[in-house]
Amino acid sequence: MFRNKKISTIILICFLILIFLLISVLIISFNIQDFLVELIFLVIASTVLAYFLSIYISTLIKNQLNLISEGVIKYSSNQLNKKIKKSTFNELNNLISSINLVADKIDVNFKKSEQQKNDQAAILSSMSEAVIAIDLEGKILMFNSSSSKLFDLDEKESIGKSIFGLIRNSDLINLFQSIIKKSDFEKPNIFLSSKSKYLNARGAPLINDKQQVIGAVIVFNDISKIKKLEEVRKEFVSNVSHELKTPITAIKGFVETMFEFKNNSDQKKFLKIIENHTNRLNSIIDDLLLLSRIEETEKIEKLDMKYDIIFNVIERSLIENQNLINDKNINVELDCDKAIKLYQNPRLLCEAISNLINNAAKYSSVNSKIKISVEETKIDVCINILDFGIGIEEKHIDRLFERFYRVDKSRSRDIGGTGLGLSIVKHIIKLHNGEILVYSKKGEGTRFQIKIPKK
Repeated sequence: MFRNKKISTIILICFLILIFLLISVLIISFNIQDFLVELIFLVIASTVLAYFLSIYISTLIKNQLNLISEGVIKYSSNQLNKKIKKSTFNELNNLISSINLVADKIDVNFKKSEQQKNDQAAILSSMSEAVIAIDLEGKILMFNSSSSKLFDLDEKESIGKSIFGLIRNSDLINLFQSIIKKSDFEKPNIFLSSKSKYLNARGAPLINDKQQVIGAVIVFNDISKIKKLEEVRKEFVSNVSHELKTPITAIKGFVETMFEFKNNSDQKKFLKIIENHTNRLNSIIDDLLLLSRIEETEKIEKLDMKYDIIFNVIERSLIENQNLINDKNINVELDCDKAIKLYQNPRLLCEAISNLINNAAKYSSVNSKIKISVEETKIDVCINILDFGIGIEEKHIDRLFERFYRVDKSRSRDIGGTGLGLSIVKHIIKLHNGEILVYSKKGEGTRFQIKIPKK
C-alpha cells in the first residue's frame, strides 16, 4: 500500500468515481441487457483510467530514480557535498538516506586521505635531500622539489619517464640494480657531470602488500660543498706544513753549519739568517692566531665598533709600512677628506688596510707610486688602493683570498709574507658587512677596492 498521501488520495478519488458510476448505472438501467452494456463501458473506462494513472505514477517514480541516479553520478565525481534530496515516495527515502550516509563516510575518508597526501607532500617538499621513487622499469613515480632543482626535472614531463634517460649516469644505474637485489644500498661520491656536483645516494626497495619488490626509492644528498671543504682542508694542511717546514729546515741547516765555523763574522751572518726565518715562523703563527680570532668573532657576531675618522686609520696603516715604502722610494698619493667618518673597528680596519698597502709596496718596483683614495656615497665609503706593479693574471683573482694561496710561490717567498694577509683582509671586511673587489692586469698594476656601508 502506498504511503504517499498525494497518490493515495488520487486512487481513492478514482475508486469513488467508479463506485458512483456503477451505482448510477444500476439506478438508470432496469434491464439486464442495458446493465451489461453499461458494465462493459464502465470496465473499459476504468481500465483506461487505471492505465493513465499507472503512467502518471511510474513517471513520478522514474523522475525520483533519475534524481537519485544524478546524485550518485555527482558523488562519483567527488561532488560529495551535494546531497540527494528526499523523495515524495517514503519507500525511496530509506535508499536515499543510505546513499547519503555512504557519501558522508566517503567524504570523511577522502578528506583524511587528502590531508595525509598533503602532509606527505609538505614533508617531501621541505626536505633538503632529493627524493625520487621509480618502478622496476626505472620509470619515475614521484619526486620532490629538491630533486626538481638538482636534476632539472619537470613534474608534468618527467613523471612516467625513465630516470636513466633523464639522468645519464652509470653509477645511478648500478645503484638501482643493487637496490632491487638487496634490502638497501648506499653509493657515496656519485659525480653528476652535468652539474659538476658530488652526490651521496642511499636507497631502499619499494615493497607492496604481497611483499613483492615493485620499485625503489632513492635519497640524494648534495655533498659538493663538503668535498670542496675537504679539498681546501687538505690543501691548507699541505700549505701550512710546507710553510712551517721551510724555515725550520733552514734553521736546522744553518745551526749545524755554525758548529763548523769558528769565525765570529760567519756566525753572525748565519745567526741573522736564522733570525729572519724565526721571524717568518713567528709571523705565520701570529697571522694564524689573528685569523682564528677573527673567525671566532664572526661566529659570535660580536665586535667593538665606533664612528671614527677614516683618515686616521689610513695614516696609521702608512706609518706601519713606512720603512718598506722608504726602502723602495715609493711615492704615496693620498686623497681622503679628513671629515669622513665610518662605523668601524679601527684596530682591525687598520690591519686590513695595512696588509693591502704592504702588498702594494712589495709588488711595486723601486721609484714607483701608490695611490690611495677614499670616496663617500650616500650608502657606503669606498677605499681604493692602487699600485703600478707587476699585476695579477685574471685566472688567479678568484683564489687570491684563500689561505696560503700564492700567484708566484717562488717570488712570494723571496719578497716575504705568510700567505695569510689577504685572507685576513677578507674576514675583517666581512665583519664590517662590507666587500672587497680586485681589479688587475698583468704588467700594469692592481687596484683593491673596499666598500663598507655607512650604517
